[in-house]
Amino acid sequence: MIGVFGGSFDPVHIGHLRSALEVQLLTGCRQIRFVPSREPPHRSGPVVSAEHRVEMLRIAISGHPEWVIDNRELHRSGPSYTITTLESLRSEMTDKFCLLVGSDAFVHFESWHRYRDILSLAHVLVMVRPGSTFSEWIKGHEFRERLTENVTELKDHPAGKIHVCEVTALDISSSKIRRCLGKGWSCEYLMPAEEIDFINRNKLYT
Repeated sequence: MIGVFGGSFDPVHIGHLRSALEVQLLTGCRQIRFVPSREPPHRSGPVVSAEHRVEMLRIAISGHPEWVIDNRELHRSGPSYTITTLESLRSEMTDKFCLLVGSDAFVHFESWHRYRDILSLAHVLVMVRPGSTFSEWIKGHEFRERLTENVTELKDHPAGKIHVCEVTALDISSSKIRRCLGKGWSCEYLMPAEEIDFINRNKLYT
């Protein structure tokens, strides 16, 4: 099974990295593919260039050979739709896919382009923080029929299952980091030190 983790990664930070690690440990995914978006459909575009975001990702995931950067959305014009990415991946691979999504994004899942088709191609692993009310919300939703508490069911079915996974609560966001950097504040311990050095050398987010 392959984990698909999309986002602007503008910049990538330890919240992304720790969540990816915990999901991989839970599911046994043989690979996590970080997919930086070119034009996010539901938010404003990235602040820095695709080249800089890819390099920050490369720095951040070094040391994890099973974590890879997938640039296909950067080479595609128009909005970076998840369904298009999954269809492209399916044309190349026979693995099962597990889409990593934060609970704050999943509550808007029905507004995603061809969202039902996404569930025909991948499982969805929803990442929540301890104490979140998301689990109660989804039990009252039509998606409840797809819920599974047993993560092994993701391996037993080709696609369409939804699993809610608690990840370590880290109140970190790319927007907060950009504000810190814009004010000249230290972002030590919010992202890898090598990534901070790269940001400073290239005067990003100032």
